Amino acid sequence: MCINIPEVEGNPGTAFSPRNQLPDADATVYSEEDCQGVGTKLDPDAELDPEVKFKSVIFEVA
Repeated sequence: MCINIPEVEGNPGTAFSPRNQLPDADATVYSEEDCQGVGTKLDPDAELDPEVKFKSVIFEVA
């Protein structure tokens, strides 16, 4: 299930510096709402650079 980031939903801005705090799930963040655009995968307990911008995320339990 795709989750739009509430703070940026419907706005031109983006969230940044994604962090996956779930120990048993991969996360993929997307550059656009509704899990559209460029996707970037995060392993469990991973954090990406502040330059990574995103508007939505989907989690996949391993």
